[in-house]
Amino acid sequence: DYCQLDEVTCIFVVASGSKNAVCPRCGTQSKNVHQNHWYLVKDLPVCDQNTYLKVNRRQWKCQQCNRPFSEELEWLKKRRRYTSRLANHILKQLGKSNIKNVSEVNNVTEAEIERMLKDVENELKNQEVKEVKKLGIDEIALRKGKHNYCAVLVDIENGKLLRILPNRTKEELGGELMKWDKEGL
Repeated sequence: DYCQLDEVTCIFVVASGSKNAVCPRCGTQSKNVHQNHWYLVKDLPVCDQNTYLKVNRRQWKCQQCNRPFSEELEWLKKRRRYTSRLANHILKQLGKSNIKNVSEVNNVTEAEIERMLKDVENELKNQEVKEVKKLGIDEIALRKGKHNYCAVLVDIENGKLLRILPNRTKEELGGELMKWDKEGL
């Protein structure tokens, strides 16, 4: 379903069609929906309109461990009020701008963008670096005019983001590169 909230905002109602879910604690498949939890999450704009998804993230009751758990949605991380594709879109824009400008253009808060950066940083920490022939090192201005930057490491040949470092110091960069194995370098 969908509704037009005003001239610039559209809301789509979405729900998963799955009839069961797997308990993350014990791996048992559950068919008992315990509760319905509806959330409003921001998504990519459609025709220059702010777009939100009204999402039903169901809570299931495990028959084995007798505890509730929330439905996993691959495009929506837990405790986030924005979709993964919006986060990816915003992170690409940061290469050409700063957090303040990107937040204004996309109608999200600066804190949400900082959370997106932290999420990507945490995901990339565990990712193994292999066979990088050309390493690109750049910076993103977190606050324009405040000399607050983070460093971005990219595999240039594959166009793949490798790491986001919390600052751009020589020590931070050197420490990160020393963690990589010889194959990665």
